[in-house]
Amino acid sequence: MHINLSDLYIQMQQQLDQTQAVLDEHIIIELINRIRPSDSKDQDEINDKFEAFVESLLIGPNAANTLQSFLLRLINQYKQTSLYADSGILSLDGFWNQLVKRLGAHFLPLIQDDHDLSTLIGKVFHQRSDKYWLNAIDEKHWYALFEIIGQSNSNIDEKRAIQDQMIKAITVLSYRISGIGLYPEFINAQPELTEYESPFLVQNREVIDFIEKFKKQHYTGHEVAVLEPPDASQAFVMFEQCREVVLKIRRATKRIGVSLSLTYLLSLLEQCLDRIELLLNIVVGDAQIRYLSLGEFLEDITEAHYSEKSVRSLMTTNSELIALQVTESASRTGEHYVSTDKKGFFEMYR
Repeated sequence: MHINLSDLYIQMQQQLDQTQAVLDEHIIIELINRIRPSDSKDQDEINDKFEAFVESLLIGPNAANTLQSFLLRLINQYKQTSLYADSGILSLDGFWNQLVKRLGAHFLPLIQDDHDLSTLIGKVFHQRSDKYWLNAIDEKHWYALFEIIGQSNSNIDEKRAIQDQMIKAITVLSYRISGIGLYPEFINAQPELTEYESPFLVQNREVIDFIEKFKKQHYTGHEVAVLEPPDASQAFVMFEQCREVVLKIRRATKRIGVSLSLTYLLSLLEQCLDRIELLLNIVVGDAQIRYLSLGEFLEDITEAHYSEKSVRSLMTTNSELIALQVTESASRTGEHYVSTDKKGFFEMYR
C-alpha cells in the first residue's frame, strides 16, 4: 500500500522556513485523515496504512526530520501540562460533582481553551472511532515510527520545553497521589497507613529527589548534559507499593463494605499511578520503552478526549468494584439479595 504524503511534508518545511510563523495545525489534521482507515476495526487496513505512513518517512530525504521539527514546534504552541497530568484522569471533586458536570455538558457544552494541547488532539483525532484504530496499531509500528522521527539530534530547545512540561506534570501527579493517600476513606480502610511511613508520601519524596537530580544533570545553562539520567527505579518501587496498598484496600472492602467515594478514589489513584509511570518512561526510559510509551500515551489521550465527557464512562469506571462487592456479598448473605416482588426489592436496601 502507498500513501502520498510528500505534499504535506513540503508544506511543513515551507512553514518551518518561516521562523516567526504560527504553524498551521490543518497539515497534521490532513495527515491523519490520509492514514485513517475506512474501517476502524479492520486490523489489516489499519496496520497497512500505518506502515505506509512510516515508509513515507524513509522515502523522503528529509521527511522524518521535517515531521519531527513540525510536530515539536506545533506542540510547543500550546499549553501542555494539563493534558499530561489531567487528561483521562478523574477529577478530585468527587463522583457526584463529576456526574452533574458531565450531565450539564450535554445541555451546555463546556468552554474549551483553544490554547490547550487537548484542543489540538480533539481537532486531529476528530472521530470517536479514532481510539479503536490507534489501539489496534502493532507495537512494532509505533516503535518504528518514533525510532525514525526520533533519530535527529536537532530541535534541542523544543524537546527540552516539552520535557519540562512533562516534568511539571509528573510533579503534579506525585503530589496528587500523596494527597489522595491521606484521605480519611483510605485511612479507615487501611489503618496501618498511620503506623508506618505511607508509600504515598515516600513516592513523592523519591519523585522530587529524582527531578532535582535530573534537572542538575540535564540543564547547565543553555547546554544539555551528556550524563546518563538519574535512576528513577526507587520511584517505581514506591509506585508498586502504592498499588499493593490499593489491592489491600480492595480486599478490605469485603470486610468494611464498599462506598462510592472510596471506589472513586481508588479509580482515581490507579489512573494517577498509571499516568505518572507512563510519563517517567517517556522521560527516562530506554529507546524501546520510550517509543512504546509514546504510542500508549497517544492512545490514552485520544480515548480520554471523548471518555472524560461521557456519563457512561464515569459510571463504568466506578461501578465495576461495587458490582463485584455486591455479588460477593450476595453469595454470603444468600436470600437477602433474592426478590420476587416490589416490596422484596426495596427490602434489599435496608
